[in-house]
Amino acid sequence: MEWLNGRKSDIEKQVIVLDDIISKANDLEIEWKELLRPANDGEWENNVALYELQKNAV
Repeated sequence: MEWLNGRKSDIEKQVIVLDDIISKANDLEIEWKELLRPANDGEWENNVALYELQKNAV
């Protein structure tokens, strides 16, 4: 019985670690989607074109 209780404790610790990893992955997914939004709506191309115009004007 003692072994079973120890095993349960180990599994509970692993679940806590996995929950933390999943939470961080979800945060990264949100950040990634925010970073990709300009590329998906064409804003990225506009920013690159503006940068090229400014670079060539100098």
